[in-house]
Amino acid sequence: MRAGAKLGLLRETLPLLDANAQAWVDASVRGKQIDARSQWAGEEWISGPWALAAALNGYLHTLEAVAAGRTPALPAVHTRPGGQVVARVFPWNWSQNLLMNGVTTDVWMQPGVTQANLAEHIAAFYHKPGPHPGGVALVLGAGNINSIPALDMLYKLVADGEVVLLKFNPVNEYLAPIFERIFAPFVAGGFLRITTGGAEVGAYLTQHPGIDTIHITGSERTHDAILYGGGAEGV
Repeated sequence: MRAGAKLGLLRETLPLLDANAQAWVDASVRGKQIDARSQWAGEEWISGPWALAAALNGYLHTLEAVAAGRTPALPAVHTRPGGQVVARVFPWNWSQNLLMNGVTTDVWMQPGVTQANLAEHIAAFYHKPGPHPGGVALVLGAGNINSIPALDMLYKLVADGEVVLLKFNPVNEYLAPIFERIFAPFVAGGFLRITTGGAEVGAYLTQHPGIDTIHITGSERTHDAILYGGGAEGV
């Protein structure tokens, strides 16, 4: 699926996020046993729906340019004394600058990327010729910050061009039905499935022959168990 088609799905997702944001925060406050009247409830807005909204708008900004045959606009690009290219990616509009005044984000490029060829490395998936072979990505969602499962899943869908099976951590699996509503366009299109369960489900999925790639935000212990197995042999 190319940039134009993904744009449509992302545009459908934004109002669904708006419609389900309060339910997301309410569920997070209950799940983390936070006083809904405390300042910590505000943290759930920032690290949940707001973070996802910012990511969705960022992908829209990029894909709108790609679909139109343009290079996405960057606020600034410079080259460090050692030759490494640095691209500023945030803020890229006045509202971000106003809201997050003084906060900036730079991406430091890998060796070989120059200002002359930088455009080839932006949304690189969409520059590849011919049909993409595709793949199924297993995303093992983080349990601490409730936007991370969504952000990891979106990266695999948009940047890597894979379909996703998202497994929630048992700690925050209460979000699964809310995410199914928010990402209903991707679910209906067959690009996303969401599941829950404990370590035994995760172990089964990481070894499943239908899984091509694994994305995890988690502990080093979980990483080692996936690669080397559990028990004495894994140790």
